[in-house]
Amino acid sequence: LENLESLDLNNTTQKVDETLQSVKSTSEAIQGAVEDIKKSASDTASHFADYMKSLKDTGAPQIFINAVGQLCQVLNNPTPSVMAIGLASFLLSLGVLGVELYQGFCSIIERIFH
Repeated sequence: LENLESLDLNNTTQKVDETLQSVKSTSEAIQGAVEDIKKSASDTASHFADYMKSLKDTGAPQIFINAVGQLCQVLNNPTPSVMAIGLASFLLSLGVLGVELYQGFCSIIERIFH
């Protein structure tokens, strides 16, 4: 009972109010950060979808199919000349595909950070 008499209720109320105000401002700051994260994730997903669409438009699937076709031809008829032509065509196709993928990836990174 003596401890209750020495307790300053006005000071306690003021401290509770300060704490609640601090919690409110922290909550608002967190909400803002969450909204920024959601927007960033949405933008990233949109850029990735655009990249996948542009990849289809560039003919990359056709290049990959041609490369696999050349590889199958070499496996079917493994003479030195067919192997050389097939290997060169396969590597060239993969090189073109790699460059297109790299350019698309750079484009996405550029759009995300701008």
